[in-house]
Amino acid sequence: MTDNKMTLNEYQERVYLKREYSDNVKIIYPALGLISKIGKIADRIGCWLNDDEGVALDIDMLLDELGDVLQYVSALVSDLDLTLKECVEHETIEEFDLGTKNFEQKIQGPKSVKEHTITLAEDVLHLAIDAEKGDFNDRYLKGEILDALHAMSCFARALDLSLEVVAQRNLAKLFNYVKENNFQRLLNEGRFTLGTDL
Repeated sequence: MTDNKMTLNEYQERVYLKREYSDNVKIIYPALGLISKIGKIADRIGCWLNDDEGVALDIDMLLDELGDVLQYVSALVSDLDLTLKECVEHETIEEFDLGTKNFEQKIQGPKSVKEHTITLAEDVLHLAIDAEKGDFNDRYLKGEILDALHAMSCFARALDLSLEVVAQRNLAKLFNYVKENNFQRLLNEGRFTLGTDL
């Protein structure tokens, strides 16, 4: 790893080690997984927005779901014989997060959680549909992947998280390090270096 920060390709390689589907469903399996996970995030945000009781947003659950989205994007990129790094042109997840933050400030301005949810759903669904159809060129698809990752990073930041935190949490879950909500304990023990965004 670069300065104890996970690179995009390291994350992608680790996710690929845990791939649980056969080659005959490659591309379609992660595409359908993306659609499913985005639906869960949208449902949770919708319920939270509709709640008159002022119930707090379940950040821990959203962190898990967003990690699953990142995992399926990574799997889809692998199935397309691409790498995350070549799609976003950053080495580490932290560098990508910082680039996204600067991009958002220059181009889009601040958005609410609601607006970030809609952007996330739109970008991830476009990626899933276009990848599954197979009617694309590499440059176009890399743009779709970049859009989806930007949307994930912006959504994470709207929840006071970072994409690096999302990636680390997802890997912890994939490799069975998270049992009974002990992720915070693992952070405190120094098992993960996530920066200060948690």
